[in-house]
Amino acid sequence: MALSTIDGTLIGGNVIVAGTVEPAGDTAAGDNAAIGFTAAEGLILTGQGSTSDIAIKNDADTLVASVATGTTVMNFASAITVGGSALSNTATNAAVTGTVVKGTTSLQTPLIEFTDGDDAIAIADGGVVTLLTTAVSKSEGGAVTHNITQGLLKHWINFGMDDAAINDSFNNTSVADIAAGDYTVTIANNFANAVYAISFEQTYVDGHGTSGHQSSDTTKTTTLVRVYAFRIDTGSASDTVEAMVQSAGDLA
Repeated sequence: MALSTIDGTLIGGNVIVAGTVEPAGDTAAGDNAAIGFTAAEGLILTGQGSTSDIAIKNDADTLVASVATGTTVMNFASAITVGGSALSNTATNAAVTGTVVKGTTSLQTPLIEFTDGDDAIAIADGGVVTLLTTAVSKSEGGAVTHNITQGLLKHWINFGMDDAAINDSFNNTSVADIAAGDYTVTIANNFANAVYAISFEQTYVDGHGTSGHQSSDTTKTTTLVRVYAFRIDTGSASDTVEAMVQSAGDLA
Protein backbone atom coordinates (compact mmCIF):
# COMPACT_ATOMS: atom_id res chain seq x y z
CA MET A 1 0.00 0.00 0.00
CA ALA A 2 1.34 3.39 -0.90
CA LEU A 3 2.14 5.74 1.97
CA SER A 4 0.07 8.86 2.30
CA THR A 5 1.46 12.28 3.12
CA ILE A 6 -0.04 13.80 6.25
CA ASP A 7 0.38 17.56 6.43
CA GLY A 8 -1.20 19.47 9.31
CA THR A 9 -3.65 16.70 10.07
CA LEU A 10 -4.59 16.10 13.73
CA ILE A 11 -4.29 12.42 14.69
CA GLY A 12 -5.80 11.29 18.00
CA GLY A 13 -4.25 8.58 20.20
CA ASN A 14 -0.81 7.01 20.08
CA VAL A 15 1.09 6.82 16.82
CA ILE A 16 3.30 3.74 16.32
CA VAL A 17 5.83 3.80 13.51
CA ALA A 18 7.73 0.73 12.35
CA GLY A 19 11.20 2.15 11.76
CA THR A 20 12.62 5.59 12.39
CA VAL A 21 11.08 9.04 12.17
CA GLU A 22 13.31 11.43 10.31
CA PRO A 23 12.04 15.02 10.21
CA ALA A 24 13.32 17.12 7.32
CA GLY A 25 12.63 20.62 8.62
CA ASP A 26 13.55 22.95 11.46
CA THR A 27 11.38 23.68 14.48
CA ALA A 28 10.19 27.19 15.28
CA ALA A 29 9.73 29.42 18.31
CA GLY A 30 6.36 28.80 19.89
CA ASP A 31 6.17 25.11 18.94
CA ASN A 32 4.52 23.27 21.81
CA ALA A 33 6.34 20.00 21.18
CA ALA A 34 8.30 19.62 17.96
CA ILE A 35 11.07 17.47 16.56
CA GLY A 36 13.14 18.94 13.78
CA PHE A 37 16.35 18.58 11.86
CA THR A 38 18.84 20.81 10.09
CA ALA A 39 22.11 19.84 8.45
CA ALA A 40 24.05 22.09 10.83
CA GLU A 41 22.29 21.41 14.14
CA GLY A 42 21.18 17.82 13.64
CA LEU A 43 18.26 16.64 15.79
CA ILE A 44 16.30 19.52 17.33
CA LEU A 45 13.82 19.34 20.21
CA THR A 46 11.66 22.37 20.82
CA GLY A 47 8.93 22.69 23.43
CA GLN A 48 6.94 25.23 25.38
CA GLY A 49 5.64 24.62 28.88
CA SER A 50 4.82 26.72 31.92
CA THR A 51 7.65 25.20 34.00
CA SER A 52 9.99 23.77 31.41
CA ASP A 53 10.32 23.78 27.65
CA ILE A 54 11.88 20.32 27.41
CA ALA A 55 11.58 17.51 29.95
CA ILE A 56 13.27 14.11 29.80
CA LYS A 57 11.71 11.32 31.88
CA ASN A 58 12.56 7.69 32.55
CA ASP A 59 10.35 4.60 32.25
CA ALA A 60 8.83 5.32 35.66
CA ASP A 61 7.63 8.75 34.47
CA THR A 62 10.24 10.36 36.75
CA LEU A 63 11.96 13.55 35.63
CA VAL A 64 15.61 13.06 34.66
CA ALA A 65 16.46 16.45 33.17
CA SER A 66 14.71 19.58 31.98
CA VAL A 67 15.28 22.96 30.35
CA ALA A 68 13.58 25.75 32.28
CA THR A 69 10.98 27.69 30.31
CA GLY A 70 12.51 30.36 28.09
CA THR A 71 16.06 29.74 29.31
CA THR A 72 19.21 27.86 28.34
CA VAL A 73 19.54 26.34 31.83
CA MET A 74 19.64 22.52 31.90
CA ASN A 75 18.59 21.04 35.25
CA PHE A 76 19.34 17.44 36.25
CA ALA A 77 17.27 15.61 38.84
CA SER A 78 20.14 13.53 40.25
CA ALA A 79 23.87 12.93 40.02
CA ILE A 80 25.49 12.81 36.59
CA THR A 81 28.27 10.37 35.82
CA VAL A 82 31.13 11.73 33.72
CA GLY A 83 33.87 9.31 32.77
CA GLY A 84 32.98 7.06 35.69
CA SER A 85 32.97 9.90 38.26
CA ALA A 86 29.78 11.25 39.83
CA LEU A 87 29.02 14.90 39.20
CA SER A 88 26.76 16.29 41.94
CA ASN A 89 24.10 18.89 41.17
CA THR A 90 23.23 20.22 44.64
CA ALA A 91 21.95 23.76 44.92
CA THR A 92 25.23 25.11 46.23
CA ASN A 93 27.91 23.18 44.38
CA ALA A 94 28.89 20.78 41.66
CA ALA A 95 31.52 18.20 42.54
CA VAL A 96 33.54 15.42 40.96
CA THR A 97 34.88 12.72 43.28
CA GLY A 98 38.61 12.09 43.38
CA THR A 99 39.91 15.50 42.48
CA VAL A 100 36.88 17.66 43.25
CA VAL A 101 35.63 20.61 41.25
CA LYS A 102 32.90 22.47 43.05
CA GLY A 103 31.46 25.92 43.35
CA THR A 104 28.35 27.96 43.98
CA THR A 105 25.28 27.75 41.77
CA SER A 106 26.25 27.88 38.07
CA LEU A 107 29.89 27.32 39.15
CA GLN A 108 30.44 31.04 39.72
CA THR A 109 33.00 30.19 42.41
CA PRO A 110 34.61 26.88 41.42
CA LEU A 111 37.00 25.10 43.75
CA ILE A 112 39.46 22.30 43.05
CA GLU A 113 40.23 20.27 46.15
CA PHE A 114 41.43 16.85 47.27
CA THR A 115 39.08 14.23 48.69
CA ASP A 116 40.30 15.00 52.22
CA GLY A 117 38.94 18.54 51.85
CA ASP A 118 42.24 20.44 51.47
CA ASP A 119 41.69 23.26 49.02
CA ALA A 120 44.12 23.06 46.10
CA ILE A 121 42.93 26.10 44.16
CA ALA A 122 39.89 28.35 44.43
CA ILE A 123 38.71 30.83 41.82
CA ALA A 124 36.37 33.43 43.25
CA ASP A 125 33.97 35.73 41.43
CA GLY A 126 36.03 38.47 39.84
CA GLY A 127 38.93 36.17 39.04
CA VAL A 128 40.72 36.04 42.41
CA VAL A 129 42.72 32.78 42.54
CA THR A 130 43.68 31.22 45.91
CA LEU A 131 46.39 28.53 46.06
CA LEU A 132 47.09 25.99 48.78
CA THR A 133 50.20 26.92 50.81
CA THR A 134 51.95 23.79 49.51
CA ALA A 135 51.58 24.88 45.86
CA VAL A 136 54.85 24.61 43.95
CA SER A 137 56.24 25.71 40.60
CA LYS A 138 58.88 23.96 38.56
CA SER A 139 62.31 25.51 38.15
CA GLU A 140 63.28 26.92 34.76
CA GLY A 141 65.40 23.84 34.13
CA GLY A 142 62.69 21.53 35.44
CA ALA A 143 65.02 19.79 37.89
CA VAL A 144 63.44 21.06 41.12
CA THR A 145 60.20 22.50 42.44
CA HIS A 146 59.82 25.78 44.32
CA ASN A 147 57.23 26.62 46.98
CA ILE A 148 55.26 29.55 45.59
CA THR A 149 54.01 30.96 48.91
CA GLN A 150 57.36 30.88 50.72
CA GLY A 151 59.16 32.30 47.71
CA LEU A 152 57.09 35.49 47.60
CA LEU A 153 57.94 38.83 49.19
CA LYS A 154 55.37 39.39 51.93
CA HIS A 155 56.02 43.08 52.46
CA TRP A 156 57.79 46.01 50.79
CA ILE A 157 57.80 49.79 50.96
CA ASN A 158 59.42 52.77 49.22
CA PHE A 159 59.27 55.95 51.31
CA GLY A 160 61.06 59.25 51.79
CA MET A 161 63.05 59.73 54.98
CA ASP A 162 63.17 63.43 54.24
CA ASP A 163 59.39 63.87 54.34
CA ALA A 164 57.96 60.58 55.75
CA ALA A 165 55.88 60.18 52.57
CA ILE A 166 55.11 56.66 51.42
CA ASN A 167 55.73 56.53 47.67
CA ASP A 168 54.42 52.99 47.22
CA SER A 169 54.04 49.89 49.35
CA PHE A 170 52.57 46.43 49.80
CA ASN A 171 51.25 45.05 53.10
CA ASN A 172 52.44 48.15 54.94
CA THR A 173 50.48 50.26 57.42
CA SER A 174 52.69 53.27 58.18
CA VAL A 175 56.15 54.68 58.89
CA ALA A 176 57.25 56.75 61.86
CA ASP A 177 60.10 59.30 61.95
CA ILE A 178 62.14 58.70 65.13
CA ALA A 179 65.08 60.95 64.32
CA ALA A 180 67.39 61.83 61.42
CA GLY A 181 67.86 58.67 59.32
CA ASP A 182 65.91 56.68 61.89
CA TYR A 183 62.49 55.18 61.09
CA THR A 184 60.14 52.42 62.16
CA VAL A 185 58.13 50.59 59.52
CA THR A 186 54.82 48.98 60.50
CA ILE A 187 53.64 45.88 58.60
CA ALA A 188 49.90 45.35 58.06
CA ASN A 189 49.50 41.54 58.05
CA ASN A 190 51.87 40.25 60.68
CA PHE A 191 54.54 37.59 60.26
CA ALA A 192 54.30 34.25 62.05
CA ASN A 193 57.46 35.05 64.03
CA ALA A 194 60.11 37.76 64.30
CA VAL A 195 62.88 35.89 62.45
CA TYR A 196 61.78 36.93 58.98
CA ALA A 197 64.40 38.44 56.67
CA ILE A 198 64.57 42.10 55.60
CA SER A 199 66.68 44.09 53.19
CA PHE A 200 67.14 47.87 53.42
CA GLU A 201 68.45 50.14 50.66
CA GLN A 202 68.82 53.92 50.38
CA THR A 203 69.61 56.53 47.73
CA TYR A 204 72.60 58.90 47.78
CA VAL A 205 72.35 62.15 49.74
CA ASP A 206 73.88 65.25 48.13
CA GLY A 207 76.30 63.11 46.14
CA HIS A 208 77.48 61.19 49.17
CA GLY A 209 77.13 57.43 49.54
CA THR A 210 74.80 56.08 52.19
CA SER A 211 74.43 52.81 54.00
CA GLY A 212 71.91 51.42 56.42
CA HIS A 213 70.99 48.59 58.69
CA GLN A 214 68.29 47.28 60.95
CA SER A 215 68.48 49.26 64.16
CA SER A 216 69.07 47.42 67.43
CA ASP A 217 67.45 50.21 69.44
CA THR A 218 64.02 48.66 68.94
CA THR A 219 63.46 44.89 68.90
CA LYS A 220 62.02 43.66 65.62
CA THR A 221 58.51 42.28 66.07
CA THR A 222 56.10 40.43 63.81
CA THR A 223 54.65 43.76 62.69
CA LEU A 224 57.45 46.31 63.15
CA VAL A 225 61.06 46.82 62.05
CA ARG A 226 63.33 49.81 62.72
CA VAL A 227 65.89 50.94 60.13
CA TYR A 228 68.77 53.41 60.30
CA ALA A 229 70.50 55.22 57.40
CA PHE A 230 73.85 57.07 57.56
CA ARG A 231 76.43 58.70 55.30
CA ILE A 232 79.42 56.55 54.46
CA ASP A 233 81.90 59.45 54.48
CA THR A 234 80.98 60.85 57.90
CA GLY A 235 78.94 58.11 59.57
CA SER A 236 76.29 60.69 60.51
CA ALA A 237 72.59 59.94 60.27
CA SER A 238 71.04 60.83 56.92
CA ASP A 239 67.46 61.29 55.75
CA THR A 240 67.57 59.83 52.24
CA VAL A 241 65.06 60.80 49.55
CA GLU A 242 64.21 57.17 48.99
CA ALA A 243 64.39 54.35 51.53
CA MET A 244 63.34 50.84 50.52
CA VAL A 245 62.53 47.92 52.81
CA GLN A 246 61.66 44.39 51.69
CA SER A 247 60.54 41.58 54.00
CA ALA A 248 60.35 37.84 53.34
CA GLY A 249 59.21 35.00 55.60
CA ASP A 250 56.09 33.21 56.78
CA LEU A 251 52.98 35.26 57.46
CA ALA A 252 50.77 34.29 60.38
